[in-house]
Amino acid sequence: MAKQSSGTGTIVMLALAGILGVAAYAGNEWLKYQRADYSVLLNNPEQFLQAVQGDADAQYEVGQFYSQNGKDTEALYWLNKAAEQNNGNALSYAGIAYLEGKGAVKNPQKACDYLEKAYQILKSPQAASNAAICLGDNLPSPVQAYPYYKTAAKAGDANALYQIGRMYMRGEGIPKNIPVAIHYFREAAQRNNALAFYSLGKIYMDGDGVPRNTVAAYLMMKAAQAKASGSDQNLLGNFGIQRKISDLELSFSAEQRAKRGETETYVKSHSGKEILNTLDSIIPYSPPPSIPD
Repeated sequence: MAKQSSGTGTIVMLALAGILGVAAYAGNEWLKYQRADYSVLLNNPEQFLQAVQGDADAQYEVGQFYSQNGKDTEALYWLNKAAEQNNGNALSYAGIAYLEGKGAVKNPQKACDYLEKAYQILKSPQAASNAAICLGDNLPSPVQAYPYYKTAAKAGDANALYQIGRMYMRGEGIPKNIPVAIHYFREAAQRNNALAFYSLGKIYMDGDGVPRNTVAAYLMMKAAQAKASGSDQNLLGNFGIQRKISDLELSFSAEQRAKRGETETYVKSHSGKEILNTLDSIIPYSPPPSIPD
């Protein structure tokens, strides 16, 4: 970065002194008008001046400052200022804020519009995944979500791989194709995605497109429990995973029941890839002849 000249520095300091003076004289009214307070001035006064003058990157940073300090309304105000100037990062964070209802009432349509626009600017796998999740889970719009999931999946995003598998499993926006769904579930499970393990377990439990195999189903269900965290644990609970595991155990022989502890220890201590190798030793896997683009 080029060194700031002393003349420029003097001008900046005078301008900042003017801002501080105006704010003090107006009794915080000017700062309130700017959706700001003294904390942002004390944090980085030069950056705040740049934000007030319309610099999109500075506006984004001010939004981040307020977000990190739990001031969601102020954060969204400044993120929106930057988003209006097509700042990709601001569009991403503001989109997520509208999706979660942070700083404003939840607005899925606006959230998805922002997140789609963010991807068009950033072209990153994470931006693609954000847009896909918004479109697929909140509007929902699986046809629009699919290309974004594909972009994220090509970069190895486990959730995107799982979501594509789910779409093929259900025929949501694309033709139903169970072998292709299994392919994507396996790719996600290799990356320790709990919901992908659950989906594989359900497939082997029901014999949906594959031979029914209770041992394979049990291994996958236990792997799902072992790899789950956060919201995935809640989803698995909603899916009734424990009841399904109990139903599988009822069909076990005495020898199989005696090995339940070994299975639980194994899935907790081994990677998704290793668990799939064990699955393949139980029931060999044949990949589909082709994967649609």
